[in-house]
Amino acid sequence: MMSSPSTFLWSDVWLLTSICLAGPRGSAVSLETIIGVGDGINHAIFTPSEVNGGFSRLQRAGIIRVHEDGCSLTPAGEKLVTPSLKKPLSLAKRMEHIRKQLGAEDWKPGTDPHAADDAETEVRYVDDAMFDAAYKAYKNSMKRTKKKK
Repeated sequence: MMSSPSTFLWSDVWLLTSICLAGPRGSAVSLETIIGVGDGINHAIFTPSEVNGGFSRLQRAGIIRVHEDGCSLTPAGEKLVTPSLKKPLSLAKRMEHIRKQLGAEDWKPGTDPHAADDAETEVRYVDDAMFDAAYKAYKNSMKRTKKKK
């Protein structure tokens, strides 16, 4: 289990799993891609609060590194997620394995996704305009994909 000054939320597990599955190891993954992978995992779109709070908690714990063009797993992040990738697990079990490694809380009904900001910092990695642009780019890529079928 990772230690951190704050508690990890279930949405942090979703975000970390999305980052992990979004692209090649060692490279920065764009917010658009993270949103798309997250939608594929959970059939829902992250809120800006979930992204900012998750980026903050995960970066402070040394699991991810946030870049101007996205984020990437650190060596500690790779070490945390790699065991779940080597096992033949369903996505739900993979996320549960990562949740346990983080020591994150379970998902609870009634959780407000707009209240997932990090109480320990006021840093905003993604402002509303950046989030909206990434979401629109993801949505447009989905429209193009559907037209090709």
